Amino acid sequence: MTINTPKKTREQNATGEPSQNPPPDFSTSWRNVLVALLPPAVAAVLQSWLWPWLSPLQFLLFYPAVFCSAWIRGLWGGLAGTALSTLLAWYFFAPPDTATMGTFHKLARYGIFFSVGAAVSWLHESLQEARRDLSKKVMERTADLQLSKKTIRENKDRLKAIITSAMDAIISVDEDQNILIFNKAAENMFRCSAAEAIGSPLDRFIPQKHRHAHAHHVEKFGKKGATARAMGSLGTLHALRADDVEFPIEASISHAEVGGRRHYTVIIRDISARLKTEQMLRTQEAHARSRLNLAQSLEQAGGIADILKAVLRELQVILGLNAVWFYLFSEDRQHLRLAKAVKNQAESQVVHEDEELTVGGDRMLEEIATAQQLVVVEDARTDARTNKALVEKNGNRSIFNMPVILAGRRLGTLGSGTFGDEGVRVLTEAEREYFAAVAGHAAAVLDRILEHEKRAQTEARYRQTLDQMLEGCQIIGRDFRYLYLNTEACKQARKPVEELLGRTMMECFPGIENTAVFASVQRCLEQPNAEQMENLFSYPDGYVAEFQLFLQSVPEGVFILSLDISERKKVERRMHELNAELEARVMERTQQLKTANAELSNKRAELQSLFESLPGLYLVMDPDLKIVAVSDAYLKSTLTTRKDIIGRTMLEVFPDNPGDPNADGSSNLRASLQRVLHERKADTMPIQRYDVRDADGIFQERHWTPVNSPLLDADGNIKYIIHRAEDVTEFVKRSRAPAPADAGLEVRMQQMEAEMYQSALNVQAANKQLEAANRELESFSYSVSHDLRAPLRAVNGFANAVMEDFGPQLPEECQRQLQIIRSNAQKMGCLIDDLLSFSRLSRMPLNKQKINMHQLVAATWEDLASERAGRVVEFDMGQLPECGGDPVLLRQVWINLLSNALKYSRRKDKAVISVGCEQKNGHDTFFVRDNGSGFDMRYAHKLFGVFQRLHRAEDYEGTGVGLAIVQRVIARHGGRVWAEAAVDQGATFHFTLEGDVSA
Repeated sequence: MTINTPKKTREQNATGEPSQNPPPDFSTSWRNVLVALLPPAVAAVLQSWLWPWLSPLQFLLFYPAVFCSAWIRGLWGGLAGTALSTLLAWYFFAPPDTATMGTFHKLARYGIFFSVGAAVSWLHESLQEARRDLSKKVMERTADLQLSKKTIRENKDRLKAIITSAMDAIISVDEDQNILIFNKAAENMFRCSAAEAIGSPLDRFIPQKHRHAHAHHVEKFGKKGATARAMGSLGTLHALRADDVEFPIEASISHAEVGGRRHYTVIIRDISARLKTEQMLRTQEAHARSRLNLAQSLEQAGGIADILKAVLRELQVILGLNAVWFYLFSEDRQHLRLAKAVKNQAESQVVHEDEELTVGGDRMLEEIATAQQLVVVEDARTDARTNKALVEKNGNRSIFNMPVILAGRRLGTLGSGTFGDEGVRVLTEAEREYFAAVAGHAAAVLDRILEHEKRAQTEARYRQTLDQMLEGCQIIGRDFRYLYLNTEACKQARKPVEELLGRTMMECFPGIENTAVFASVQRCLEQPNAEQMENLFSYPDGYVAEFQLFLQSVPEGVFILSLDISERKKVERRMHELNAELEARVMERTQQLKTANAELSNKRAELQSLFESLPGLYLVMDPDLKIVAVSDAYLKSTLTTRKDIIGRTMLEVFPDNPGDPNADGSSNLRASLQRVLHERKADTMPIQRYDVRDADGIFQERHWTPVNSPLLDADGNIKYIIHRAEDVTEFVKRSRAPAPADAGLEVRMQQMEAEMYQSALNVQAANKQLEAANRELESFSYSVSHDLRAPLRAVNGFANAVMEDFGPQLPEECQRQLQIIRSNAQKMGCLIDDLLSFSRLSRMPLNKQKINMHQLVAATWEDLASERAGRVVEFDMGQLPECGGDPVLLRQVWINLLSNALKYSRRKDKAVISVGCEQKNGHDTFFVRDNGSGFDMRYAHKLFGVFQRLHRAEDYEGTGVGLAIVQRVIARHGGRVWAEAAVDQGATFHFTLEGDVSA
């Protein structure tokens, strides 16, 4: 290596800094001159002191003074000193000499002195200049030497850093091949420290088999004139690491004479990674060519067998595998279809397809069915996932299965592997990537083939479906020739398929080109279109049929769907007749229902009037002992009114006389009624004293002979209890009186007993009549339900059947009329159901218990969520007290009242519904208030009647029974219900559960 040392310029001083030439300073120059004049002055003073001894040597001390002045200040200082010395010598020490020759000699002496002084000054100045130049040159050479040393030191450090930081190993050896330099890269490459390597022979890093060749090569290289060989010119060499691992290298070598000895320097590069990369690139190139060949082969694939053969060819070349297979999933992924290609001994490929396998229970197949990456079995004989029986049968060793996935759809799995003597095979990462790429190439083609198979199967199914359709299906080509006809189309054409296919419409049906059908076909051929029409078609033999046609443009021409509607048209005509007949029957049945309702109302009124006018003392209670009916005679005898006792319990209406400490009438009556409820048979009580209150609240003495009889329903449950009583007060009072004195009174007593017995017989007869009337009412209700429901079900059922079977074929008007029939039949069914529900209310037993009314209303409101869906409804519920009652019946009350509030407020942008309870006359009065349409209070008396409506059915749906049910339930609980409203200002419904309050 040649190192160039830069020279210092002359303008630099010894320290390396450039010299400065400042401008002359005249004040300094004069000071320098004055300093140079001091030696002559001093010499003059001394010479004047010593003159007696020095005379006549007037220049003796002035010569040294001139030398000093020249030494002090150079040329100019010397000249100044010489001039001053001359003047001083002339003035102070010149002897007086007036002779002309004397003057001439004096001037000569002074001229010589001045010349000598000037010469000495000049000589001294020249000597100083030479000295300064010499000093300057010495300093420059010294600085150059120091700079060279520094540069050499820096170059050594730089060279050491380069050698240390070099990525290639640098080893320097002497001519004996002992290592002199061993850099950091060499330490890493040979895994040996520099301290351990330096001084050792280079052979320790050369494989044994290459040491002799290396020594010979170095010897030849040293004898040649070349001093270096470039990297790679020696070819691929091999080195040996300290751990005896051999690896490939490239090296460059150079040699130089150092101190008379030859030194060799080798730069070594480890090319293991490069060779591996080159091998990988060659492998990738081979894989890429293989994938290209595969892609070209797959373009021609027409089936799964072609795919397998193409894949097997490439796998044989690249991976040396002799078998490949597809696992194709079923729709439910519970089964696999195996298609396999193998290379046999004749080097030909054999494909086996359609072997069905079950996924469940086979661990290997279960993993394959869900895997997202390559599934590898290194040795099928020992792997726990494999079926050992199949492995032994097939001879499997290594197995590779790669999922075939396209656009997120799992199509199947591509598999391969080794068998028998081929042994276990472990794929490298590059081989795994290649196998995955092959699976990816196969995916697109497999998807195309599977889709083609599905499409072929679908077309076959469609063709089979078309062939089996009940409608006629035909395809007309663009030249009006029949391309396809199913069986029904041939049947409708009344010709065999052989006479139609390939022939034009005009050839098969002369004159058809003049029909509307042909015009519609022509329009669909000219422009993509869809049309439908009904057509009356006349056959050549005179037969006429009606068809409904649907025409649709298709790529082949026109698809025609034809339906023979001849029978349907007949049915439609018959349906019109049946509709008229049905409407007449419906009107007749409606009239019958109205008549039956009127008759039912009349019978109820007659029965009530008959019961109330009975001469006996009768009172009817429900199983809760609430009074539901009473005869006028009973009211008269007990000093009560019907309004005061209906809905209340008998024990509540008739308490014991507080003024009679022995009164036990209520307890005896309660015991008798409990026996009736428990034993379900009549109970006759002995004569009881049971006082009653008059209008003034004063108890009047009364004696009775009560009989309590149950009235059972069809299931044997107690429906009512009939309480019959005879007022025997007079008889008891007379019995306590003294015996009569005459026989007339005795006769009178006997007559009274006979009358009482006859009255009891009359009461029993009335009870039987009442039971018969109740049975007649129940029979009538069942008759109404059965006789009216049966024809309604028939009407609705037939209308529904016609809609389902012939709906698309019927005209819109006919469909609308059928829908009206169904709607009215369903509406009449709802009317009958509501009527029967209303009639059953009076027969349902009350199951009274303590009720949390607040929770009951909240639950009911939640049940009505569907009715307020999509609406803005503000619901305000105050605190509601607990009460006693039947929770099922009271729930129906709340449902009816809240439903009405929602229904009649739905035309408001924001419905406001409030529920609360108020105290009126000591009773809890519940209310439901809304801001709906309200009603006119002039018609409030109709509000709770059956089938009574205050709004049009077109405005608000309903049957008119809901509020009647509310009134019936509230009445059975001993309360009353009423309403307050104004038109378009909302309505409020009040009800109590016990007693009566004024509205």
